[in-house]
Amino acid sequence: MSRLADPRVCPDCRADLDPDGRCRGCGLHLRGPLAVELWGVMQTADALVERLRAAVPAPAPVAAPVAVTRPVTGPVPVPVAPGPPPSAPPGRRTGVPASSVPVVLLTLGGLCLMVFALIFIGVAWSLLGLLGRTLVLLAVTASLGGVAGLMTRRGLRASAEVMWVVTAGMLAIDLYAARASGLLGLDALPDRAGHALVGAALLGLGLGVSLLARRTPLGAIWSMQGVAVAGAALVAAAQAWTRPDPAAASTLAVVLAAALGLAVRPRLRGAGLGLLALAPVSWLVLLGAGVLRSLEPLDAATWWAQGRWWPLLAAAVLAAVVVHAPRVPAWARPWAAGLALVPVVAAVNAPGTLGSAAADEVAMVVSVLLLAAVSALAGPTWARAGAVLTAVGTLLLGLVLVGRSLVVVGDVLTGPTAPATGLLAAPSEGAVPSWTAVVLALGVVLGAASLLRHAAGPAVPVSAAGARGVVLAAAPGVLALGLLVLLLGLEPVRWTAALGGLVATGVAAGAAWWWRREVPAAVAAATVAAYVGLLTLALAAGAGADEAWLPAAVTTALALPALAASLLRDREGAATSASLLAGAGVLLGGVALVTWGAQLDVGETVQAVALASYAAAAGLLAAPVTRLVATRVALETAALVAAAGAVALAPGAAEAAVALTVTGSAVALLAVLHRDRESLAWLATVLLAAATLLRVVAEVTAPELVTLPAAALLLAVGTLRLRRDATVGSTRVLGSGLVLALVPSLLLALADPVSLRGALLGAAAVLTLAWGVTQRLAAPFTVGAAVTAVLVLRHLGPVADAVPRWVTIGAVGVALLVVGVTWESSLRSIDRARRYVTSLR
Repeated sequence: MSRLADPRVCPDCRADLDPDGRCRGCGLHLRGPLAVELWGVMQTADALVERLRAAVPAPAPVAAPVAVTRPVTGPVPVPVAPGPPPSAPPGRRTGVPASSVPVVLLTLGGLCLMVFALIFIGVAWSLLGLLGRTLVLLAVTASLGGVAGLMTRRGLRASAEVMWVVTAGMLAIDLYAARASGLLGLDALPDRAGHALVGAALLGLGLGVSLLARRTPLGAIWSMQGVAVAGAALVAAAQAWTRPDPAAASTLAVVLAAALGLAVRPRLRGAGLGLLALAPVSWLVLLGAGVLRSLEPLDAATWWAQGRWWPLLAAAVLAAVVVHAPRVPAWARPWAAGLALVPVVAAVNAPGTLGSAAADEVAMVVSVLLLAAVSALAGPTWARAGAVLTAVGTLLLGLVLVGRSLVVVGDVLTGPTAPATGLLAAPSEGAVPSWTAVVLALGVVLGAASLLRHAAGPAVPVSAAGARGVVLAAAPGVLALGLLVLLLGLEPVRWTAALGGLVATGVAAGAAWWWRREVPAAVAAATVAAYVGLLTLALAAGAGADEAWLPAAVTTALALPALAASLLRDREGAATSASLLAGAGVLLGGVALVTWGAQLDVGETVQAVALASYAAAAGLLAAPVTRLVATRVALETAALVAAAGAVALAPGAAEAAVALTVTGSAVALLAVLHRDRESLAWLATVLLAAATLLRVVAEVTAPELVTLPAAALLLAVGTLRLRRDATVGSTRVLGSGLVLALVPSLLLALADPVSLRGALLGAAAVLTLAWGVTQRLAAPFTVGAAVTAVLVLRHLGPVADAVPRWVTIGAVGVALLVVGVTWESSLRSIDRARRYVTSLR
């Protein structure tokens, strides 16, 4: 029964054959002498299999057991030759695949031939005459080509691929060697022509062999298609890409590469795609040549009159042809349209300068507006391409506007002010006129507006309404920024410039407030408002001594609306904007307070105490005036930052101690008044302890002037909290006030206990102890007892040195006897004392 020779299946992959004899799976075509020979071999193999099957003896049937009454002599069995041992079960292959062996061998063989040829030319070439060299080149190359053709006809793919590559390499070596030796007058060719000749030969050989191979069982020689592409690339590089002025040659290379690729692609797909790929490379070279021409330092009239623009025009036309060419994929058309618009933009902005910086900026805006018109009015393909370039151009215009504003404000800050008129410094010679800032702002707004057509696309992260809101919300602030730069360029008085900045900030902030319910629009407008506000602060900060009121007025004008807006946004439930505005408002208010202090010529001490008091007030008012947790936290955090600024502003340790006392007292009040802020008591303790240490370092003689009012306030609020809340402990609500009232005075009284301060402190400690005992409060009891004990022990200090040693020993003995006698009776009082202590609040 035949198993191998089956006219319906492929002998290689066992897939079905079509009526023409071609495999439906691997594409093997069973036609010709080789197919007939293969059919005969397969039939012979089937016959051998049948003969082997017939030679295997059938197994003998097993006979049933028979009872034997007498011995029977039977024939002696003939031993059978042992058969072949059973083959081992197939396992996982660990060696080199059989198909890779010939590939490796053929590759190494081809490499050896190439190296041999190079060595032969380098060593033995000079020993041969002109005729001998010619014959050797022709013989070797022809022999290799003949062997490669034989391998192709016999269907040996790996051998054919390698041999054809070796043949192509030998052809290139032959041509370069012939040119070096002067064969056929090739040495007269210049370098570019020599390289182009080699490339053309490789291109012709690759295309010719690839076309001829289509009639063989292999069907295609992929390596030769690659050789053809490499040859074409060599020709293009030699004759177009590397020329000093590659514009004309690159234009021709684009056309030729595209035409040749389209011509051969139906029959040679790989070569066709490779040749088509050379067209965009040549186009990029053409575009680069045009861009370099656009940067030339020529005036516009000369540049256009001399036709320096034509490479950009050619690049645009060639890319536009691809947009409307048939059989171009839909996804590639917008890319081609974008590439067609790039040279147009470069031409509009060419040459390198139009004669002035203002003209250059106007040309930039005009190019963005042209792209915006394409984005808004053109068809879908061109509109998508124009939208991408418009977005990039609009972003660049915005960055230029921001840079211009920074430069102008920097000039205002560093330039001199006219002493007689108070006018700001005039722009430096050669600077860009300030009116171009308005043109830039208009370009940004119009460019962004042109993109609204594409806002409904799937790739846009916001909705169409959201995108429209972003443009409409940011537009007033952008235009106001342009007008502010225009105003600064008119050399105004500084307060006029600051007023203009406040107006511009107000316009941008008003737009943000109007669009406050649309998050993207509000964020865009608020960003512009914050930037313009920072510029305004910078303008005010540069005021001289005669205009010291200006920074204070500007910061106040910015702080008050920010605080008001934060409270309104807090009522509306907008946590993010309310918290940001609250933090900014508190910090600006602190700066305004300090600047007003400088304007009023008060000392740094008063400024530091005032700023600490302001921070304390802001932190304490955070809870009553806000509804959202985020707004409250922002106010308290900003207040803490302002308090840190107050400590830093203090001129000495004593003043810093006052600022820390005010801050610590405020934090302690927060912990006393609000249950959710009780954990801040530890922070208050740290701040008050730091203030005490600073007072010790500064040797403050009367700290009670600062500590007693704050302590009285803390104790009053704590007592009120105790009456209203029966569950709160006295340590939490009274501890900080008691420590602040007694400990600073105790530290000073230890140096001189027999003094008025010591007497008053002792009386206060005893009263505090009595308060704790009568009201059953742990904090007064503990603090009063501790302070009293420390003072009493301090009074024993002068006497301790005069007491004899035997008195100490006797006292210890008496104490031990008393303890031993009263031990048993004291046990009864332990339980009663425990109940008393635990009942303390």
